[in-house]
Amino acid sequence: MAGDLITKLARMEQIKRAKPAYRNLLDFYEKIFIAKEEFYQSLKSLPIVFDEPGVQTRFKAGFPVLDKGAIELDSGTLERFFRTLLQISLEKNPDTAGKLHAFIKKGNLDVGNTIKAMWEGKIPSPRGGKEELGDPTLLFFLLNESLKPFYEYLAEKLQAVIDVTLWEKGYCPICGETPSIAAITEGKWSRHLFCVYCGTEWPFPFLMCPFCGNEEEKGVTYLYVKNEKQYRLEVCQACQKYLKAVDIECIGSPVPLEVENLATLHLDILAQREGYGRGAHYPLLI
Repeated sequence: MAGDLITKLARMEQIKRAKPAYRNLLDFYEKIFIAKEEFYQSLKSLPIVFDEPGVQTRFKAGFPVLDKGAIELDSGTLERFFRTLLQISLEKNPDTAGKLHAFIKKGNLDVGNTIKAMWEGKIPSPRGGKEELGDPTLLFFLLNESLKPFYEYLAEKLQAVIDVTLWEKGYCPICGETPSIAAITEGKWSRHLFCVYCGTEWPFPFLMCPFCGNEEEKGVTYLYVKNEKQYRLEVCQACQKYLKAVDIECIGSPVPLEVENLATLHLDILAQREGYGRGAHYPLLI
């Protein structure tokens, strides 16, 4: 993953030069990515063992192969990483992050148990008044970011057991989350979906909506931004959800989709202003 980090940081520098408005955001994410890489490397000592026949059975049945109930979560280690990310956030936005830091310090939030609840798919409800916490967006962002290196580590292990090219669903074959962005490749008629949670990519039919399965050609609308032919919004008229897409041929070489997802937040804003909803569940700091 260290090589991936170098690629991501290099792409960020390219985008900052091309889009100065993204500089502050990407400067923040550079620190987040570096911290996540360090944490990811520390996870390699974990003795993770999978039930390979069980993984294969889930995959063939169309179920995400990550069985969270079989994974022992070290909430203490994840809490320490959460606090590392919170410190980075304090440097960028002392007002919003400072309010969250004070909220936690007062004992209104058990970080370890909250991360565990997120892992189990529950929506945590912090103690204390909402006015003390303020906007919960940063909290949920940091909770998700705290789990991402663990998701990515497990995904790397599980991808050695299954062949993701055989997956035919619109949700991630590893963790089951819906995609945030896609890569258009091979003469514009091949598409790979990307899971922001665990970093998995998998091929998917070009004209099918990954969120509702709509395959009617007239049911999909493409939205573009002037002077950005490398990016587009794929909007499904059936379910009113959108997927961002990157045309690799236009860019000229493969790019890290996690970075492209950040560099296209203006597309999220555009789509939502037009009344479309995000198909992906991952929180954005817009």
